[in-house]
Amino acid sequence: MKDGIVWIADAYETYCLTCVRGVTGTELVTALGGDPAHVIDAAAETDLLRLEDDWGGAARFGEDSSWAWVLERWSATGLDRPRLLALSSGTDALVVLEPGASPRWFVHARDGRTAADFEPGVEPDQWAGHAREPMVTALREAGALRPDGTAVEDCDVQRSLLRAVEIAFGVSLPRNALLHGATAAVPLGHP
Repeated sequence: MKDGIVWIADAYETYCLTCVRGVTGTELVTALGGDPAHVIDAAAETDLLRLEDDWGGAARFGEDSSWAWVLERWSATGLDRPRLLALSSGTDALVVLEPGASPRWFVHARDGRTAADFEPGVEPDQWAGHAREPMVTALREAGALRPDGTAVEDCDVQRSLLRAVEIAFGVSLPRNALLHGATAAVPLGHP
């Protein structure tokens, strides 16, 4: 059974999750500015904190099914829209940003174009993008939107967004490895 990503809302106060279909974790992290020469193959949370202190930015990364993922805890390199559009050439790329305070953000790019770009909690008629329907449908199923497309005011926006990403794209990250074990990690800043 997959872990999904809703658990991230309970584990981290801030994060930027970037996912790209059909690439390796190393390819994705390199595209986000990580140097493969500095990859730590089995990094725990304490290693990430050290990388963050030493380099000014760091991320853990890996792959699940057809998606590569990069999880930044205190930076948002993945939200660079021109870079995200380039990463989506011939595939899908996603970013979920939780900065700890509003505005949270979601971007889905497909084939070099913005499919959906919005602040969670804002109604779909205010979103940017040419292919918003998969997220509209998923947010309805996750309880964030009513059948008529209006926002549900009292829903947990962060958890609903993460659940909608699970529904629409099947994204899952290894909960135990990220919280209690080790994953690959890389600095994203400059020493």
